[in-house]
Amino acid sequence: MTIAAVICSTLALVSCNSNRYTINGIVEMPEGVDSMTVYLYDLAGRRNLDSVCTTNGSFVFKGEIDTAKVAYISFSKESNEFSRFILEKGEITLDFGKETIGGTPLNDAIEEIFGKAINTQEYKEAMEVYNRYIQDDTTVTKEALDKSIDILVSHMEKAGCELIDSHPNDLVGVLGFYILSINSENTELKLKEIGVLSEAMQQHKLIAKSINKLKAKANFTAGKAFADFTIENGNIDGTPASLSNYVGCGKYVVVDFWASWCGPCRGELPYLKAVYEKFGGENFTVLSVAVWDKREESLKGIEEHGMNWPQIIDAQRIPTDLYGIEGIPSIMLFAPDGTIVANDLRGEAIEAEVAKYVTPVK
Repeated sequence: MTIAAVICSTLALVSCNSNRYTINGIVEMPEGVDSMTVYLYDLAGRRNLDSVCTTNGSFVFKGEIDTAKVAYISFSKESNEFSRFILEKGEITLDFGKETIGGTPLNDAIEEIFGKAINTQEYKEAMEVYNRYIQDDTTVTKEALDKSIDILVSHMEKAGCELIDSHPNDLVGVLGFYILSINSENTELKLKEIGVLSEAMQQHKLIAKSINKLKAKANFTAGKAFADFTIENGNIDGTPASLSNYVGCGKYVVVDFWASWCGPCRGELPYLKAVYEKFGGENFTVLSVAVWDKREESLKGIEEHGMNWPQIIDAQRIPTDLYGIEGIPSIMLFAPDGTIVANDLRGEAIEAEVAKYVTPVK
């Protein structure tokens, strides 16, 4: 073998080894259970990468990786993720009893920041109250639950922001934004942290869609002009329907993005019906836009609930992606010129907002 061949062979071996990872995990086994299957997932794609069985409360994953990934460990294909970490080259340690991760540079950074967030007495006490609630402990009061949730959210917001601020150019920052996005409803804070992340990290598959929706939502707040969309078979008779058929046409319009399967959406229908009957006429109307729903189910819901105001159906994700809507119902009020007056209206607040601008029909 020539010297060049030896060098190439050595470099190939080094390259292969440099991409190797090992995950050493420790888990507290449920009583009476000798072994469990452990699943390793790519968090961004929700794709199963590997699975192993526990032995005496521990498990080991070994493999090679082309590029680092935000990953998670689950103990059931149907369960939520139990641990989020960075799958990178090196030897990673996960201790589910102590709730610690580490062993590699990015995971050590996560542990240093995230560990501080959860290893406080305040956080542990709040988590205990929350766990009692989800286990149907009837002694947990609403006040105690609300307080515990506020504490948990506050800690997650702080941890997420610190992960982003200290690592804007790598996957630690991506994981930080993911934590922030799923735990916080503070849009202003999330928009601020988007600006901290590098452009490359903003495009990461795990968070890109959430970031795009947040940016869209920021563009459609009170005082901003509406954005039009057209649904090719959006009318009940199958003809095209556009938002501009109703909004920006000289009337105040309450637009309700809903779905027939959505319980909270159905809960808003009596309020929408009341405001339509009280104010509907030359100066006001209601428009319901069915999203994320089957056409036939929307039609059935419209009939069953007596939704006798204008409808656009079969809109799917077109309007929700455009307006950055992440949850329904989402109810907005538009001015006669199409300017957004108010977002996120619910219940009695719908009529209260409309009454500021429209006189009831005599």
